[in-house]
Amino acid sequence: MRRKFTALLALATTACSGWRVESGPVPDATGHASSRSASIRIHLKRGGFVDLMGAKLVGDSVVGYSRDGRPDFARRAFATSDVHSISTYGFSAQKATLAVLLIGGASVALVYGCVSSLSG
Repeated sequence: MRRKFTALLALATTACSGWRVESGPVPDATGHASSRSASIRIHLKRGGFVDLMGAKLVGDSVVGYSRDGRPDFARRAFATSDVHSISTYGFSAQKATLAVLLIGGASVALVYGCVSSLSG
């Protein structure tokens, strides 16, 4: 029972954040990634996506740094006309609420299971 509870807790606590597609034009979406550590995900019109750190709008291009499997960062630039959408990674209130409810329910079930095994 403890292993199930631990697994549920681990899954629920990681569910509080995720990728969210930004609405609006590309300049507004890149504004969320103003620091070097902030990350955005660019979905390209030709398919696929690229994760960029520290992205900003320079002229008509979205410019940032990407690893692409390398140990170091490489500067990457994409024309705004090639960008289908941009997603930002961050906290999700809906997922956090669901996680709290799941953790609470699992805790009640665990306590109930322990109490019923002691009394019966």
